Amino acid sequence: MGHRRLWTRASPVCAEVPSVKAKFQALRGAPGAVRGIALMAAAMIAFAAMNGCVRFLSNELHPFQIAGIRSAFGLLIFVPILARRRLAPLRTQRIGLLAMRGFCHVVTMLLHFMALSLIPLATFASLNFSIPLFTTILAFVFLGEAIRLRRLVALGVGFAGALVVVRPGIVGLADISQITLKSKPIVVKSRH
Repeated sequence: MGHRRLWTRASPVCAEVPSVKAKFQALRGAPGAVRGIALMAAAMIAFAAMNGCVRFLSNELHPFQIAGIRSAFGLLIFVPILARRRLAPLRTQRIGLLAMRGFCHVVTMLLHFMALSLIPLATFASLNFSIPLFTTILAFVFLGEAIRLRRLVALGVGFAGALVVVRPGIVGLADISQITLKSKPIVVKSRH
């Protein structure tokens, strides 16, 4: 009986903490920039948690199995949305591009999880910052973006920094870190 009272009695600390639902409702009324910052921060926390989980699980499971489990959970989240909207979000006039984007996403996820299982998490996180470098190069190649001198210098410094993270010194890239670097252009292609 004593245990039941302990669990039903509200703690003064819990009474002061607003519910998650109340926080989301407050966020709906916020300006667009504030909502964007909050959603981006939540996404970064989720990505960091996922990377940590993949790294932890890779001691027991193959990275491709982990990718399958992650995809299954993603499907569980989207099935109610798709059921409510009756597959309207999936309708497209460019089914080939949608299929290519899906293929690029699968390849990226597999390379991402493989790299996470093989290199230290800190190295992986550092190499993840190379995505804007590849975005700039691919924007130049595919979209005809102008790259001026300042941006070229920034690209050079960024790539030098990525090489220092991969292997300090003059020695070539480690094989495992190449997986991470090679997956970055695919990430850029699948997001655009």
